[in-house]
Amino acid sequence: MIPKRDFQLLLSVALYDTLIRAQLTRLHADLFQGANPDRITRKRINVLTDIGLLDYTTMRTVNPAVNAGVSAPVYFMS
Repeated sequence: MIPKRDFQLLLSVALYDTLIRAQLTRLHADLFQGANPDRITRKRINVLTDIGLLDYTTMRTVNPAVNAGVSAPVYFMS
């Protein structure tokens, strides 16, 4: 059974088609409260990708002024 917060992540990705981890963390700030919500979000996303509900690819276009142009994984429904 999928926990409620994981199901909310899946619904968001299904609604917006593609999202990065930072966007998921901001959308669900109420679900991932604690010392490090980014870490918790990454952990939940990894679980969903491991069981095959989410898939990911890297960004093809990045802004060189943000994070020195490093691309982030983009998550989508599998």
